Amino acid sequence: MPHSRLPHILLSPQPPWILCGEVPAPLEDADQPGSDVRLASINGIYMSTESDMHDEFSDKWDFPGYYGRNWDAMYECLTDPSWAPAEAYVLEISNSSQLLSRQQHPLEVLLGVLSSAGRAWTAPGSRGWPIDERRVPFHTVLRDPELTDSDLVDLYSPPGVPVSVLSTV
Repeated sequence: MPHSRLPHILLSPQPPWILCGEVPAPLEDADQPGSDVRLASINGIYMSTESDMHDEFSDKWDFPGYYGRNWDAMYECLTDPSWAPAEAYVLEISNSSQLLSRQQHPLEVLLGVLSSAGRAWTAPGSRGWPIDERRVPFHTVLRDPELTDSDLVDLYSPPGVPVSVLSTV
């Protein structure tokens, strides 16, 4: 069973797939051997450019060596993590206000890719991988100690990408 200390929304394949707020501790327990939750924690401080972001995603999410360091390759890796099977996937981005801070438009592209990946996991046939027909939770949690949850939602709500506050109840 998925990690019981995670909020229910993170264990559900339903939207919203991008949330703002704190994931309760001990978060590290969710990604221990034997757990069926795959967690990647990434720090936005190290992802101010698109190149840095691809490096961090590749490293922290353990993308395979053939990762192409572009948006299409990122989407493909996020929707077919066969090298890291799990019953739920959670991507936590801390210091998210620094994420792609030195780029003009890629933040909207990234949020679109992450939201599309979450949507793809709810409609297994849409991923293009007929071997795995599960409906699997895939959520991204954005957090930043400098901003309130509602400020984060305002910051990360481009048209067409729903962003909500993560409720811990």
